[in-house]
Amino acid sequence: MRRLNKNFVWIVLALLCSMGAASCRSKQAVLPTAEPVVVAAPKENGWSTMSVPVSIDVEQPMSLAMSGHMVMERNKRVYLSMRVFGFEVAQLNLTPTTAVALVKQGDRMVVEAPIETLMAMHDVSFSTLQEALLGNQEAINALPKGLNIAQVGHPDRPSIRVYLKAGKSQLDMTLTPDLARAKWHGVTLAPFNPNLDGYRRVTLPDLLKFTK
Repeated sequence: MRRLNKNFVWIVLALLCSMGAASCRSKQAVLPTAEPVVVAAPKENGWSTMSVPVSIDVEQPMSLAMSGHMVMERNKRVYLSMRVFGFEVAQLNLTPTTAVALVKQGDRMVVEAPIETLMAMHDVSFSTLQEALLGNQEAINALPKGLNIAQVGHPDRPSIRVYLKAGKSQLDMTLTPDLARAKWHGVTLAPFNPNLDGYRRVTLPDLLKFTK
C-alpha cells in the first residue's frame, strides 16, 4: 500500500508542477526528446466554463493508466478528479492564487502550494495555463521552460507530457484531454470544500522527500 501511495504522490507532484507550481523545478530534470505537434486553440476559445474527460498515462516509475475529469471556469478555477478502476484516488484544485492537491490512497495527505507570485514572476496568466491544459501549443510555449512540459501526440488529440526527476527517481506521464467529448459553457463547478479529517498536511518540500 505504501508503494502504491508513493506512486500516487509522484503523479500529484507532477500535476502540481504542470499546473503552475513552478517551485517543483529541478536542474536535473530534462525532458526526453519528443516531437512537438502544432495544435490550434480549441474551436470554443470563447468559453466561460467547460468540462472534459481526461486520461492520464504513467510510464515511470511504474505503468499505470488513470481516468479523470477536468472542469474549468475561465480565469478562476481548474478542478481535476483522478480515478483508478472507478475509485477516486486524487483531486487537484487550482485557482489564480493557490494549488491544492489531495492524495486519497494509503497515507491520506493534502498539499497546498501558493502560485500567484510564481506565475507573476514568469509572466504567465491563469487563462494561459488553462489553455495549455487544453492543448493550446502557443499557451504551452508561454509556460516556464523549467516545468518540463511538452506537447506530444496527434494534432486531433494532443497530450501534455510531464517529466519530473528528483534524485534517482523520475516520473514520465502524459495527460490527454478528450476534446471531442468536451462540454463548453453552462458547466456548474461545485465548491471545493473537502472534509480534511484524517488528512495529513504536507508542504511541497515534504512531498519531494516522500518520493525518495
